[in-house]
Amino acid sequence: MISNTPPSRSSYKAITLTCAWRILHSKTACSKVPRPSVSPSTVMAHNLRLANVQVNS
Repeated sequence: MISNTPPSRSSYKAITLTCAWRILHSKTACSKVPRPSVSPSTVMAHNLRLANVQVNS
């Protein structure tokens, strides 16, 4: 297990959220059918899944 965790996990979460936001918006912009039903909670759930994958890998 790697123990060199960043000093501020909140800033890491903010960066991850920003990246997820950008990815989400780029996919929405590129997709032919926009998805207006995407809510911040959905983004949070997706971000948490991504974070869990990164932590577990």
